This record gives sequence, structure tokens and C-alpha cells, in this order.
Amino acid sequence: MIPYERRIGNVALLILILGIQQANGQDECEAANHNILDDRRSVNDPGFLPPDGKRYCDRMDAQNKNTSPDWKGPGWYRFEGKATFMPMKTPGAGRCGTGHTGWLPGRNTHPFKKYETKDVTYAWHWGDNEFYQQTNGGKVTDCGDFYVYYLPEPPDCDYRYCGTPTRPECNSYKVLNVYRSINDPGFIEPNKVRYCDKVDYFKQSPDWEGPGWYRFEGEGATEMPTSSPGPQRCATGHTGWVRTDSLPGEYESKSVTICFAWGPNDCYQSVTGKVSNCKDFFVYYLPRTPGCDYRYCGTT
Repeated sequence: MIPYERRIGNVALLILILGIQQANGQDECEAANHNILDDRRSVNDPGFLPPDGKRYCDRMDAQNKNTSPDWKGPGWYRFEGKATFMPMKTPGAGRCGTGHTGWLPGRNTHPFKKYETKDVTYAWHWGDNEFYQQTNGGKVTDCGDFYVYYLPEPPDCDYRYCGTPTRPECNSYKVLNVYRSINDPGFIEPNKVRYCDKVDYFKQSPDWEGPGWYRFEGEGATEMPTSSPGPQRCATGHTGWVRTDSLPGEYESKSVTICFAWGPNDCYQSVTGKVSNCKDFFVYYLPRTPGCDYRYCGTT
């Protein structure tokens, strides 16, 4: 039998772990703890919604019964349907079934770590002013496969929170464009440099800023290869490529294995990353590489 003191200690540890998980955002990710917004919230929906030409409002005291059908008052919400995220770029006024459109300004408003929560400020676009008014007290939590948003009561009517199909990382990424092509040699003349995707290393790639979301741009490298380019390409020794049977569909994301080719081995070492389809391009979550000289490569 487990001693009483040990049992009490295990229970206390479990309570502490559950408390940390809830404090870090796991609680609001549970379906019972957030509401759903899915009633014509897309930035592609007009300001006046057919068939009755209404402009809705995210307030329970809205005049003329124009309270949004899916609005339950201030609280945690998940966007579903045609709009699954809040836009990080203004949609303009008079969209998503309202006049004053609610959006989430800033490149770093969405966390990219599961159960991480960020405090945010929402903006309201009206007329020519994309910051006509602002609302503090918002929050965003990464729930792994989706985001939830804490939405305070808007300033007035007709103010409404809008959604978009565009993933947050499609508007918040860094660029890789320095000797990334698999057609570039392993050594860069005149000093035969081999770069490395590792911070604070003397051969650190000029375009590498540490783990995060990246887009490949530049000549000969607009996406990562899905077959091994072999070693000693793209200004490095161990060449990084994506091993996957398929890439995600439009505005979808998936976890992938990123292999590093060296010698006769196409997957000498590997890390787990992500790839997201941004409709016109891909972005990649690239973690820390196993060492030097390891580098993420691109192709067309």
C-alpha cells in the first residue's frame, strides 16, 4: 500500500498540474467552455446580410433585435464555418454583416504554442479609419488545432467581430532567401562558406532568426523539397527537406517530418515541423536544427 503522505503528495502534484494547464489556456479549449461563432462572420460576407438586409451587432442590448444570432455576451469563442480565425489585416468597413468591423491588428497576436494565451486589443474599422475605436481586454489561446478568442462587449452597435479563412501564420512569418536553393552548391565562394540554421553560431545563416514560421522566397527556392536533394546543397552540408506523402489543402496545416540528408542517408537526422497552405504559398514552422552544418533548403 502507498503510504498516506505519498498519496497526499501525488494528489497535490496532480492538482498543481491541472491548475497550470488551466492557467495556460487548456480550460477554455474544452468545448463546454467556449461558444461558437458561425453565422456569416466571414470578411467575404457583405455588410448588409440577405434576405432582410440586416446589420448585426455583438451586444445583448442591441436595438431593433439586431443582436447577432450566435452572440452570447462577453466570453470565449471559436470561429467556425467559412471563417475560422480573426483577421490580422483590416477587412475594411461594412463587411461580415455589420458596419464597424472587428479585427485583430498586429503580426504577433496569435500564440503558436499549444495552450499558450496572449493578451490582445481589438480594433474597429469604420469609414476610412481602420482604428476608429479599440477594445482592450481581449485574449487569444492556441488550442492546437484551432484558436479561441476572449471577446469583450463591443463599444456600440453596429459593431461585430469578423472572421477569415486565412491562417494567422500566413500573415506572420519570416523570409528565407539567402542561398536556399537546392541548385546552390554546398560551399559558397570565395571563402567556401557553409551556413547553418543555428542562432549564435559563427556560420549562422544571414536569414535565420531562430525557430518560427518561415516562407521561402527568392530565385530557385519558393517551397521546401519533398524528396531528398542529397547532401551538400543550398550552402550547407546536411540538407533539410520535407518527408511527406501529401501537403495540406488550402488554409490547412499539418505536422511533418523534416529530414536532413548526409552521405548516403537521405534522413540522417530529423525534426518535427509544420507546413501550412496559405492558398498562394506555403509557410513552414521550422524548429531548431540538430546541429551544424544543418540547413533548411528550398526548391521551386
